[in-house]
Amino acid sequence: MKIWMDGQLLDEDKARVSVMSHTLHYGTGVFEGIRSYASEDSTVVFRLMDHLDRLERSAQAMNLKVRYSKTQLRDAVIDVLCQNNLTDAYIRPLIFVGAGSLSLNFHAAQSPVGVLVAAQKWDRYFESDELTGITVATSIGRRITSQPELHQAKVSGFYANSYAATMAAQAAGAVDAILLDERGFIAEAAVANVFLVRGGKLHTPTCRAALAGYTRDSIIHLAAGLGLEVHEGDLTVEDMLAADEVFLTGTACEVVPVTKVDKKIIKNGAAGPITRQLHTAYQHAARNRHSFKSNVSIDKKSIAA
Repeated sequence: MKIWMDGQLLDEDKARVSVMSHTLHYGTGVFEGIRSYASEDSTVVFRLMDHLDRLERSAQAMNLKVRYSKTQLRDAVIDVLCQNNLTDAYIRPLIFVGAGSLSLNFHAAQSPVGVLVAAQKWDRYFESDELTGITVATSIGRRITSQPELHQAKVSGFYANSYAATMAAQAAGAVDAILLDERGFIAEAAVANVFLVRGGKLHTPTCRAALAGYTRDSIIHLAAGLGLEVHEGDLTVEDMLAADEVFLTGTACEVVPVTKVDKKIIKNGAAGPITRQLHTAYQHAARNRHSFKSNVSIDKKSIAA
């Protein structure tokens, strides 16, 4: 596998970071998860420029000075896909702090900021088939919130909370965790946003305590095009248990139905019609270079070469 690292394409075993990296010790990195999809005549990197915009904002929120432009990082993503002959892929850009001072107040001169872009084939985040459905557990943990400038940043260290919640959920016999906010309302899943369907209308938590995911945003956009109402507001676990349908959205998991909450079956225990409709719409949009302005298309011949 080829990794793009600080302007060079390297074999994976040559793309090395010191064990004294500040990010390894303190979680001071920022990252994105992006997917590319094979279409009839090209590979579409879904909402790539939106993801790179957020990566830039996350770096700024963490005071990480990146020496590469979004155009350069876009080209890095394209190079990694082409060099690894990947079409349907999961892409991981990561901005990290290198070795130097182990003080929390690092200085770039002592601990330089690096960037890498990797990609791999990753068909499904959850092991079940796309529309089989998963079980989630609630009351497992809380979504960590912070000062406003960090709240919507994808910071590596924040995901220790999601990891702990996932392990607790799996120990309870579920697949994923539902995190609550400090007031006890639903925030999000461990690495995904949450949607409920009631009476043919979509409901999703506000982003007061949830990451404003791009898959979430895409689903809201696609739902409007299908004539479906979407309401953002405070939702409880009881709302989830009483819903007609529940599903999660995220770049890694895409659109996944939830069929059990705390071992209680949702409706008839299968993916509902609106979940299926939005799953189909999302898959079509992800493979269409024109569905969102921030999509980037790569000619199929470039990757085949």
